[in-house]
Amino acid sequence: MASLIKSKTSLFFLITLIVFVGGIIFWSSDLTSDPPMYFSGLGQSLSTDSAEYIFHARNKILFDAWDPFDYPRWTTYQYSLTSVVGYLCFSMAGVSRASAGTVGLILSLGGLLLLIFGLARHHSPWVTAVVAFCYVVNVSLLTYGRLSYLENGLIFLAASVFLVYSRWGHKIWGIVAAGVLAALATFIGKLFGSLLLPALVVAIFLSGRDNRWRSIILSIAGYVTTSALIILVLYGGDVFAAFAYVGEQSYGLRGFPAGLSSPWGFLEHLIAYGFQNRMFYLTPDVYMYFVVAGGLMLMMLPDIKSFRRLSPAAIFLACWTAMVYLGLMPLNYSPLRYALFLIPAIIALCWALMDIALRDGGIVAVKPGRFRIIGWGLLFWSLL
Repeated sequence: MASLIKSKTSLFFLITLIVFVGGIIFWSSDLTSDPPMYFSGLGQSLSTDSAEYIFHARNKILFDAWDPFDYPRWTTYQYSLTSVVGYLCFSMAGVSRASAGTVGLILSLGGLLLLIFGLARHHSPWVTAVVAFCYVVNVSLLTYGRLSYLENGLIFLAASVFLVYSRWGHKIWGIVAAGVLAALATFIGKLFGSLLLPALVVAIFLSGRDNRWRSIILSIAGYVTTSALIILVLYGGDVFAAFAYVGEQSYGLRGFPAGLSSPWGFLEHLIAYGFQNRMFYLTPDVYMYFVVAGGLMLMMLPDIKSFRRLSPAAIFLACWTAMVYLGLMPLNYSPLRYALFLIPAIIALCWALMDIALRDGGIVAVKPGRFRIIGWGLLFWSLL
């Protein structure tokens, strides 16, 4: 029996490797081609925005200066992970559209690899194979993952936080490292990476460990300390210019979030988020994973204490999904590309919960309860 289980494990890991290599080949084919036509209704960002994120890396290669025009408005892009990977790609392959596309490919598929390693410790081998397949065939991840978006760097860094927490979250240094990586996701990924901190804190709280309050404090301390060091080291005298631009592009340009202006506005944005940005229209598979994951959680978890039956990986994925969804949904301007680092969490959460349900011998029916009725109501409202 042990040899049979081991052979099945090896088989699924081999399938995962085949899917991953196939994804690299599929994603890297014709990197100079234009995005699909049916994405054109989302605006012009697929043709314009990705270039500004590697603007400094391109300048460094062509003119030997990161900012030859001494224009600090985009300094936050210079210090992004996307810019660093762009510089490495341009250094090796020269400045071209194909090299720029390789930046997104490395970061997005690198994030998938980290996601797989995080899942492999706590879940059946078939989960990694299925998650890898669902990831590489997702049309939104494919379309944006072939471009040099900051969101691809955010996917990589978010997956790094997930990997560290799921594998070493029971150790003090693992908790601190997760907080440090969440700070890196905020300042060298994209500002939305800050949502990973509450996801980490809630995941630690739901774990039910005896030392969870100490772990929460240490994770926050790691985040705050690293954030202060990053601001001091990277921005220095340009800190006001950098964060003035961030403020302008968030609340300054778009105004106060409509989803927080009234109870009805909050509920409206909560239900309509994945449809307003067309994420669920363009990728109905993601909506299927979202509904299945939500249904499984409502059936498996009658109360907060029940979260302890989930694996650390599944708990963090649930918190990752919830915090990013709640953080992005009230905004006045929240296009599909903002939600890119939400999609991997939804995919992985769905199959992780499915694995837990199958291993536990099915789902035991329990009395509905007030909060579960509300949850089912919101889920069916969204479906309708």
